[in-house]
Amino acid sequence: MAKNKYKYYACLKDGHNGGLVCDGRDSAQAAEGDLLELVRKYLNNDIVFMGIIKCADGRPFNRIKDLNT
Repeated sequence: MAKNKYKYYACLKDGHNGGLVCDGRDSAQAAEGDLLELVRKYLNNDIVFMGIIKCADGRPFNRIKDLNT
């Protein structure tokens, strides 16, 4: 089944083009726990994006274009 290759990644991107990606999870609900942990530890005024991204290749930021524009 093709949909099984997709994983959900909790991640954040900051204004200095840095970022953090958590391990891929099998469901969005499982990735939500990682996202809540990111909010508790890293939320500040320099965050450009924080969320859960679904992708198959393990590189979730490739799914989002032009974050710094």
